[in-house]
Amino acid sequence: MSQICWLIPTYNEEWNIRQVLEQIPVGIPYVFDKSSDDTAKIAAEAGAIVINRKGLGKGDAIREGVKLLSPNADIIVVIDGDNTYSPGEVFPLLEELKNGADMTIGSRLLGSMEEGAMSKFNKWGNKIFTFLLNRRFNSKITDLLSGFRAIRVSALKKIDLRSSGFEIEAELTAKFLRKNLKIVEKPITYRKRPDRSKSKLRVLRDGYRVLLAISKS
Repeated sequence: MSQICWLIPTYNEEWNIRQVLEQIPVGIPYVFDKSSDDTAKIAAEAGAIVINRKGLGKGDAIREGVKLLSPNADIIVVIDGDNTYSPGEVFPLLEELKNGADMTIGSRLLGSMEEGAMSKFNKWGNKIFTFLLNRRFNSKITDLLSGFRAIRVSALKKIDLRSSGFEIEAELTAKFLRKNLKIVEKPITYRKRPDRSKSKLRVLRDGYRVLLAISKS
C-alpha cells in the first residue's frame, strides 16, 4: 500500500486545525506551522506531526514539506488548514493517482461552493489566471488555485519548486504541464471560511506573483 502523507501549511489557524485533522481518513498528517497562536499545540494534541517551518509563506511550507516528506512518502496530499476543504473527499483524488495520474487537483469549479465561500473578485481572478495557464500550455484546467491536491512523489522529484507564497499552486500546475506530467481534476466541495479564520491572501501582490509563476514556468 502506498505511503500517504498529508502536508498542511498553517499560519494562525488555532480555531480550525483540529477540525481539519479530525476529518483525515487515511495517511499521516504533517502540519508545517509558522503561527504565533496555539495552532501547533492543538495540532499536536490532535495527533499531527508538527514541523516548525523556516519560511513564512505558503510556498515556503510546501517546498519544505516536499523536501522532508519525499524520502518516506509515495503520495503527498496538500490541503489548507482553514477547514474550507473536506479531507474526506480525498479518495477520488487518490484513485486517479492509482489509475496513472501524477497529480489530482480538487476542483471547486467542477464541484460545489457554499454561498460566500469565494468572493466574486477572487472567483474571476482564478478564472482569468486559469484561462492564461490553459492558453499557454493548451490545457483544460478549471481550478488553477485550488489548495487541495494529491501528488505522486515520483512526479514531484522531476520539478524544482521555487515559490514562497500563494503562487505555489500556479507554479506546481504549470511545471507539471511543462513536463507533460498527467493532471486530472475531480469535483470537490468548498466551504465558507469559518468566522474566526482570516484570509492571508493579498490580492494584488499575490495575483502578480501568480502571473509570474505562469509566465516563468
